[in-house]
Amino acid sequence: MDMLQRHDFLFLSREGAEFARRSAYERAPEAGRRFIDELILCPGPGQIPAIVKRQEERSPDTIEAGFSSYRFIDGCRFRVAAKIPRNGVLKAITPFELVRDMDKYGDPPRKEAVLRLYKAAFENGVELGVYGSTALGIVTSLPYVRPDSDIDVLVRKNEADADLSGFYREAVGIGKVCRTPLDIEIQTKNGYGAKLKELFSEQATVLAKGLYDVRIFGIDEFKEFL
Repeated sequence: MDMLQRHDFLFLSREGAEFARRSAYERAPEAGRRFIDELILCPGPGQIPAIVKRQEERSPDTIEAGFSSYRFIDGCRFRVAAKIPRNGVLKAITPFELVRDMDKYGDPPRKEAVLRLYKAAFENGVELGVYGSTALGIVTSLPYVRPDSDIDVLVRKNEADADLSGFYREAVGIGKVCRTPLDIEIQTKNGYGAKLKELFSEQATVLAKGLYDVRIFGIDEFKEFL
């Protein structure tokens, strides 16, 4: 549990879900409260996982997480944040583990694009994960993916000489072939994430999000952590 990172998926016990429900209800707008029980208390194989978000404080007992519904209110997907008790987490899955185990989820959404990205990542020494609506569609089989949904991709170096630029070029091509926009984040060894495309731009700095803070790194400094 100490190794959790942003975007990790958390599956809760009944007690953990009840705790999260109470926390979410306090934070949710009135229009969204009718969705909270369905979003957080749904048990079994179709359980919607909580998603680790940036932590406002360090707590030995709770985790700040978000829940994202496939339902929309006034054209916007309903999302709500909640505190989750650490002892209420039954299982945590990373975006990378989700892709590695994708076969067990049957025929998931955006399967062709994800498999092409996985192949390109492997050939370039990169590990691939997915998060966001594509990942939630895979783990729940609920209609999270819409025609205009992009694929949120998380990558990290799997080999010291990984070719990130080679993967990025291939990924852009795959997005065009599959007519699917991609949003690719690169994760460092110390848990910070930044847009992969920023590493290949002419800018001198990169905005990186960590579990507890947001920092601006020089490009060369950021690359040292990859």
